[in-house]
Amino acid sequence: MSHFFYKQDNVIAPSIIFIHDDDDPPTGYSLITDPAMIKEQHVKRFERLSKDGINFTFKYTTEVYLEIVNGTITNQQNFDFWNHIHPLFSQIRDGQWELAQNTNSNLTVSGIYDQTRKDLIQVDLDEYVDNNF
Repeated sequence: MSHFFYKQDNVIAPSIIFIHDDDDPPTGYSLITDPAMIKEQHVKRFERLSKDGINFTFKYTTEVYLEIVNGTITNQQNFDFWNHIHPLFSQIRDGQWELAQNTNSNLTVSGIYDQTRKDLIQVDLDEYVDNNF
């Protein structure tokens, strides 16, 4: 699926939107065709995806840490958990949400990364991808 950037027409500080090729641009926007501007917009988009991934990782790390503090899981379970899912959270941190979505769906359950936890992560990934891609 292709994606395009559109710039608001006839305003001093135009907004720029990102849409799929199967969506119609809103009235008052023109397709950006300048390669340098397209590249700049993709860089900004990837920066946002990565920042969102870092924030998601911090939030999730905190949730798991609180499980240790509350005595729900042990330090060893935490260690095993992060070793098992490291590739998944590296992808999320890097802003590779679609890749992470696929990785999580194919990752085997192990230890505290049980089916419930896997499914909850998948819901978050699916929601993010649906809203941003």
